[in-house]
Amino acid sequence: MSADHCGAVGSITPASGPPGTTFVFRTNLGSPSDLRIYRNERLVREVFLASDADVRYRIRTGAGDAGTWRARAEVRGFPDGITEVSFVVVATPDTSTRSTVPAEASRAPGTALMAAAGVMAFLVVMRGLRQASSSRSP
Repeated sequence: MSADHCGAVGSITPASGPPGTTFVFRTNLGSPSDLRIYRNERLVREVFLASDADVRYRIRTGAGDAGTWRARAEVRGFPDGITEVSFVVVATPDTSTRSTVPAEASRAPGTALMAAAGVMAFLVVMRGLRQASSSRSP
């Protein structure tokens, strides 16, 4: 929440959310006002709020809108009559790509050890068979 020196209060709900969230700005500024909406300190939208009562304005976000946002309402003709609030559109991880974890790393830890033990057992058996066949030779 934020307040100006005249007692106006502004709020935004929720305070943060992923792209696709609709944020609701509310103020009791009480006079026709200009609402300016900034993303990462760049003006992205300007709206005239004609009401001289409490106002509510929905800010819809979408893909690519991650960043720090600020909504600033200013009474027309009275630049000291302001209320300003900040909110955050948080980036979400891209789940559409394949895993970057190598397949070997995703297996159970004992898999490689068990495979090595199997190869060793096979080699021991083969060596024993070879020695047995060579000891039977005349």
